[in-house]
Amino acid sequence: MADLWHLILGLVRGVAFIVGALWVGGYLRGLAHAWLEWRVDPTWRGILSQFVRFLPLVLVMQTVLEGIGIPSTSYIAGVSAAGLAIALSLRDSLSNAASGAILLTTTPFRVGDMVTLGGVHGTVKRVGFLTTEVETDDARLVTLTNDRVFSSNIERHGLDERMRVEMPVRLPVAQLDEARLARLREAAGPGGLVTITEIDTVAGARLVVKRWCTPAEAVTTREALAVALARVALSPAEGT
Repeated sequence: MADLWHLILGLVRGVAFIVGALWVGGYLRGLAHAWLEWRVDPTWRGILSQFVRFLPLVLVMQTVLEGIGIPSTSYIAGVSAAGLAIALSLRDSLSNAASGAILLTTTPFRVGDMVTLGGVHGTVKRVGFLTTEVETDDARLVTLTNDRVFSSNIERHGLDERMRVEMPVRLPVAQLDEARLARLREAAGPGGLVTITEIDTVAGARLVVKRWCTPAEAVTTREALAVALARVALSPAEGT
């Protein structure tokens, strides 16, 4: 009977410790986030504040387990065995975590950067150990696994406060003349580019038109460029 009461008291004490550790962790997380706001890059701010949040819980776990009669040696052995089992069953997640660690240490992009990751174009909202979140131009939040991000081409836009908006154009080969190319270059604007990427006698010629803008103007510039290119592509070429 005494052992039962001892176990019950240990469980109650353990629950109290865990609740207190979570409360303290939440409080410390707020303090850490406020302290790191102007000192650490936003990419690392969320990760460090989350680490501070769960640190008190890790510190009290040994006390909680010993309070209910589980020695620390058994706890360490159990954690080791569980860690091995988890590692074998979560190989994909561990691959994502490894990719996330590399992305966080090499920092090819940061929170707030405009990027193209794995074919997704938008603004980086969060970088974690497992996933990266990108907000697209049409207000969609896309979550990419870090192994996909790490294995794809990483394009970072607006390094000098400017970026290029790209728009493909398909024309019949017969309409690919200097007059129409000149109008396409005019639609691209100052410093813009017109590149011929493919010529096929059946499918026609494929071109890519690029116009400069600031990251904040990306959506409106893309719309304006699409309208301008539609007018050029549909209008007859000079001399025809």
